[in-house]
Amino acid sequence: MPANGRGRGPTSAATSSETQRLRSAEGPTTASLQKVPEAVPVLVVASSFAFAYRLEAAAGPVDVVSDTVDDIRRLRGAIRDMRPRVVVVDAIDAAMLEATELAEEIALPGIVCVVWGREMAYGKRVLDALAALDARGVSIARKDGIEPIVDLVRSLRA
Repeated sequence: MPANGRGRGPTSAATSSETQRLRSAEGPTTASLQKVPEAVPVLVVASSFAFAYRLEAAAGPVDVVSDTVDDIRRLRGAIRDMRPRVVVVDAIDAAMLEATELAEEIALPGIVCVVWGREMAYGKRVLDALAALDARGVSIARKDGIEPIVDLVRSLRA
């Protein structure tokens, strides 16, 4: 059972050979991303389920299956069991995780790291920690809304 206890099982990440390019709003860097034929597994790192609920409502259950974690032990377990394609760090409703430790856990091949609330001090610390690991993160300001994340998730669907 997922860490949030909502009864959703893990979604397997597909191994489709189709890829697409992701361009960061911060610059010209791109990365190849494999598309998945099922709902895209998204892990939200936050102190509450609010962001995950918003994402599921906006994208719909056909496009996304999400889980929320708020501590390092549950984060490690969810990454292992869920195999998320996208990890969203909600810097507005931030979990009490040290930014460097969080970045080390989510900066993995095949995972798109998104920092929601890049203007927040915690969001900046997570982005800096990702950059120190030479990992790329997508940063989105609160004023830009949730739509860029919904678009990203939908773009990963085959």
